[in-house]
Amino acid sequence: MREEYDDIRRLQDKAEVTLLGLGGEPLLADVRAVAAAYVDRRLPWDGRGAEPRERVILYGALLCRFAELLRNRTTAARLPPA
Repeated sequence: MREEYDDIRRLQDKAEVTLLGLGGEPLLADVRAVAAAYVDRRLPWDGRGAEPRERVILYGALLCRFAELLRNRTTAARLPPA
């Protein structure tokens, strides 16, 4: 279980670095807020005990997906017109 959390954390770290490179702290803060709000709505948690695995996975997955989408959008914007 610990290895799984470490893997998720590594992917999340990579996504955060990508987001920082694309838009700095403001973009990263916005994406974190949107991801956290979605996770809270989708998988409520009362804050007691360890955070449920599903929440950790979903939050990390959302950060990765936002980073991928924004990176692809930025790359596409730099391409010359066809």
